[in-house]
Amino acid sequence: MKMALWVFAALLLVAPVASAADAAYPGRTVSVSGEAEIKRAPDKAVISIGIQEQKRSLKEAQKLTDEQLKSLYRIADELGIEKKDLRTEYSSVQPVYNYDNGKQVFAGYSVNHQVSVTLRDIEKLADFTQKALDAKIDQINNVQFGLQKEEEAKAEALVLAMENAHKKAELLAKAENETLGRVYTISESGARFDPPPMPMMRGKAMMVAEAAPAMDVSAPPSGEITVSVGVQAMFLLKE
Repeated sequence: MKMALWVFAALLLVAPVASAADAAYPGRTVSVSGEAEIKRAPDKAVISIGIQEQKRSLKEAQKLTDEQLKSLYRIADELGIEKKDLRTEYSSVQPVYNYDNGKQVFAGYSVNHQVSVTLRDIEKLADFTQKALDAKIDQINNVQFGLQKEEEAKAEALVLAMENAHKKAELLAKAENETLGRVYTISESGARFDPPPMPMMRGKAMMVAEAAPAMDVSAPPSGEITVSVGVQAMFLLKE
């Protein structure tokens, strides 16, 4: 009698576990990946600008860099660029030393600022570049083109990627004489924004290193931004 009661109790403990496992099993499924990409003309440019001065006197170096920063903000104001679109990435003050016959000799101070400027009208890029050069701001290190509404472009690509995944699942099910059911799981496998290539230069160098190849950042981008998205989806097969 005791043995029968023990077996009955054991079955009660095991039964919920088996039932939960059955409920977690979705049945027959098909798993696919979906991809999509859309292209958009860039409508934003982020310009990285370096301002650097090295002088014996720290006060003089700071004065010269402050003048360039004031010129930069004046140019932005003239072109209708909002203050929020100018951001100082970093600033530094460092002593500079030279070596003479193996001895460290103080040479002065180097004051550096790195500022990013966002242009929400890329038609102003040429004017901005010319005004910066005229103001002796010639360390234009990089220009990156982008989209102001990245999330909207990504959402559009996601819809297309899911449509691609559904078509793949339908083809696979049909190939096996099965009927595709509802989607069971979906996950995004990544999104990528590939900007157009940087325009090549014809004219004055504007890089930090004088010997570096020059780039014509005043030229408009020659391509489109490609927005690529992927999804992973699992579909049920109808019984």
